[in-house]
Amino acid sequence: MSQYKFAYPLLKKYNLKACFYAPFSFVGNTDSWNGGTEEIMTVSQLKDLDPAIIELGLHSFEHRPYSSLSMELIQEDFQAYYGKNFIQEENLTDPNAAYDSLNEVENYQVYHESEVEAFAKIFFSENEDFEKLQPILQGISARFVDDFEEEEQAVF
Repeated sequence: MSQYKFAYPLLKKYNLKACFYAPFSFVGNTDSWNGGTEEIMTVSQLKDLDPAIIELGLHSFEHRPYSSLSMELIQEDFQAYYGKNFIQEENLTDPNAAYDSLNEVENYQVYHESEVEAFAKIFFSENEDFEKLQPILQGISARFVDDFEEEEQAVF
């Protein structure tokens, strides 16, 4: 968050470029390595960064110390990000893969139609404050954690 509050305005002011690395498991939350006191940028703040000024990089998923991890554990950390966020490679040519994934997600009933509509209204509006998305996402996230056991969460 301090990069967004302090560094980014100065970089814009002086027309300098930088690369911010985000540990994606913590986006929109607080860190775990400074006692949970530092806020990590939200998705809307990351999207707000001018790509002509800021390049975003993957700083691992769980902010794990790669220098002391085996290649297997490093790959496991990357898989936590890549494995859950993209349609599997074997389905890239299957036109029904996206619909199958949508149906699987809808079967969990984690979100409500009104939340999708509210999210879309904010997300697709020009000059909208994306911070307004956070309460919607936090509500869905809380429902997911409260309503599902860890095993169900892992399958999801």
